[in-house]
Order: sequence, then C-alpha cells, then structure tokens
Amino acid sequence: MTSESPDNNSTWAGDQMWPDSSYINPISPHSDREKPEVVAVGASITVFGLDNDNPDTVPGTSVSTPQVTGLGALLVDRNSALHGWPESMRAIILASAFHNIDGPVDIPPGQDSKDGVGAVVAIKADEMARTRAPSFDSTCSGPCWAGIPITNTTFPVGTDKYLYFTATQGKRVRVAIVWLSQVDCSSGSTPLNRGANTSV
Repeated sequence: MTSESPDNNSTWAGDQMWPDSSYINPISPHSDREKPEVVAVGASITVFGLDNDNPDTVPGTSVSTPQVTGLGALLVDRNSALHGWPESMRAIILASAFHNIDGPVDIPPGQDSKDGVGAVVAIKADEMARTRAPSFDSTCSGPCWAGIPITNTTFPVGTDKYLYFTATQGKRVRVAIVWLSQVDCSSGSTPLNRGANTSV
C-alpha cells in the first residue's frame, strides 16, 4: 500500500505520490507482479482516538492502508455475499481504483506503476458491490461482480466460460479477474495459488 500527498480540496487535481512510498515490483519469472496493486490517500489525514477524542493529522502508509481495509469492510456490509468471496472483493477494489495519480492512464505491462492500477474510489466500488452476476452466461448491464466456483467437473480442461456485460461505445471499461485455485498434487498436499489480472 502506498500513499499520496494532500490536495486540500475536493477534486483529484494535484494528487501526487507520497515521496517515501514503496513501489518497486517484486522479481517474478514472467515480470508480471505489480506492487502496490492499489493506493489510497496518505497525507494530512485526520485520525481520532477512542470515542473520537484527541484528533491528530498524520501522514504515511499507516493511514492509507486502513482506508483500503475499511473499504473492504464497507463492501461486505453493502453485500454480505462478499464475506465468502474475498477474491471478488479484491476484484471490485482493483476494477474500481481508476483514480490515476502517477504515470499512464492505462496499465502497460512491464512497467513499475507507482500507483498500481490507481487509487481506490469507494463510491464506484460500492456501486459495483451492489450487483452480483448470478451465473456464467448472464449479462451485467452496469458495474457488477461475479463469484463463481468452478471444478474439474463444472469447468473441464479445454472448455470455456463466459460472463457478459454491456458497455457504451467509446467508453473505457476496466475488468479485473481474481482467482484462488486449489491444485491437485500427487504428494497429498493442496497448495493454494492466488492471482489477479486487470485490464483497461
């Protein structure tokens, strides 16, 4: 998680990365790991103590990280089905984090994007959390999410699954696919593989 400098107004103009934020991508076999994945405001944040006592204004990732965590809690409150789908919650946060702070608007491969896919946009994440696609082969007419379990029986090797959505011509669309897979192993262990892919 990284943070950005304050803009002291209600617009996004002038937002900048906090100078001490870490953004170097980890080394991976395919150079396809993006860190951070998302960012949040992390400077001149007013925090409160117990019972809203002792307000203090502080900077840093220690105040940006809880914003993303809090967003996750709000999404579960908005749609309780997300409690059992942390991968879908992650996809919602990635797909709705379109507030570009640093670098190109799109997500070019092979670059260290200081702001990952962008800064969280809670109002858009909330809108997305409201609507769950009921199944594969269904169509979303607006922002939505899908949490659909698949197995070797329901999704055999060599087959395809589709989820459809409508989009307005000329408008940018962001899609995030996140998965948690449990791989069958001959040794008896069952390692879990996690991943994410976001495209604009």
